[in-house]
Amino acid sequence: MICIAINTKWVHTGLNEKIFLLYLEEVLALLAGQDFDAYLLEKRHINYERQLAMPNFPGIICGRFMPEEWDKAVP
Repeated sequence: MICIAINTKWVHTGLNEKIFLLYLEEVLALLAGQDFDAYLLEKRHINYERQLAMPNFPGIICGRFMPEEWDKAVP
């Protein structure tokens, strides 16, 4: 019964797969009827798409790792 209520409220948010970009506290607040920051959600989606376009990370990383700089160095 709880799952049906959550699913019904989730469908009415219109977020579809973007709901997975929210933190648990934000999902709970959204289901309770509070608003969320659409700008922040869009920034997270842009960041997700940028990271998705990167090649696979190396298997072993020693030290500080900066994915953007590493991506430029990969042929």
